[in-house]
Amino acid sequence: MTGVADLGGRSVGDGGAPLGSALDALGLTVTPENVLEVRKVLLAEADRLWRGLDVEGRRCRVDLCGGDPVSYDAMHAFNHRIEAFLDTVRARVQSLRNAAEVLADAARRYGRTEEQVSRSFTSAYPDLDVWRRA
Repeated sequence: MTGVADLGGRSVGDGGAPLGSALDALGLTVTPENVLEVRKVLLAEADRLWRGLDVEGRRCRVDLCGGDPVSYDAMHAFNHRIEAFLDTVRARVQSLRNAAEVLADAARRYGRTEEQVSRSFTSAYPDLDVWRRA
């Protein structure tokens, strides 16, 4: 990855690949000139996924289909699997936001001002914990 070799050791997510490897896998090259644009793309995708979780995640539940003994167990099994999937998406969103923060740090090291970094993207959901399950 050109221009950000110093970021290669920073991880993006729990057990995630180093940022350099993750960006290479996506075919992204980060340079001092495009670091804030790459950050903007990652944060926009995180927000898009988070909005989907907010809207669709609430509707992704299976209700009791009948009064038979199987329906109750099936409802819980389906909802458990759905929640596991939603947890995976939540973790991916957090990984994208972590990567964006690493890129913000890189931008600062490249000489970008705090104002430039903050202007590069304003999240619709700046505090992801608002949407976390209790």
